[in-house]
Amino acid sequence: MNKLARELFFNISVPSILLSVVYSYIVANVDASLLKEETAYLGDPVGFADVTFLFLAFYLLHILISLFQFFISRMVGNRSAKKLVIFNVSGLLICGLLYFYTKDLTWGILIASFILFSIVSLFNKTEQEEQGELS
Repeated sequence: MNKLARELFFNISVPSILLSVVYSYIVANVDASLLKEETAYLGDPVGFADVTFLFLAFYLLHILISLFQFFISRMVGNRSAKKLVIFNVSGLLICGLLYFYTKDLTWGILIASFILFSIVSLFNKTEQEEQGELS
């Protein structure tokens, strides 16, 4: 398994799940009034069903972000500065467009995901350089 595939697998499994759990909990508690009206038929306000739905939605978005980073890494190669600039600028544009169309600041929370995935990418690169995997 090459280093890009390992990074993709790691991004999909660990940070995506952790960020999705945190984001779903935050959004469920912050936007409780919005969720209460739309999911009143499910029972308790801001309960298990709301957090589960938000978790799945955020997890899908994080998988898409991970795949996006994977494809950028394949196109750019080992030039990490260029890769991070392209990835983060496009992430800001995506979040900005989502905010522009929905007028909901909740999309701003995804900016932290782009930054965290960049940090994970840098950490993986330095770890691989220490092990001598990169030339």
